[in-house]
Amino acid sequence: LRVIESDKILINGFEVDHKLMEHYEGSVAYKITLRGKTIVYASDVADIATLQDDTVKFCMGAHLLIWDSLYTPEQINNVTKHKHTAIDSVIMLAKKADVPRVLHFHHSPLSDDKTLLRHENIAKELAGSHVKSEFAREGMIIEL
Repeated sequence: LRVIESDKILINGFEVDHKLMEHYEGSVAYKITLRGKTIVYASDVADIATLQDDTVKFCMGAHLLIWDSLYTPEQINNVTKHKHTAIDSVIMLAKKADVPRVLHFHHSPLSDDKTLLRHENIAKELAGSHVKSEFAREGMIIEL
């Protein structure tokens, strides 16, 4: 993992910021802005890091979180090493950071479509009317 010490950088008109995240192998979240629209992408984030104040601050102002959401609230309680994030933590982060939309990804390869639909419904229920919550799908196109 190579750490870039500078703050934001510009790449072909995209403003890119980053934040080191907690994960046993190291991880980086990216905040990408173009023409006033901002997404935050975070893969392989330990659940404990999701709601830390600096993470909430980093996500403030984003229009979309694309976030590692491997576990349901029940599953995270049965995991000894939290290498990934629980759905409810991501929803709480979106609410705290005032982010209107979440796209959950990093689903377990052991989960079939029926299980993923059940997990997506859990996420939507937790989000309520405050956050639009969806699960990522292959070939999905997102408009902001």
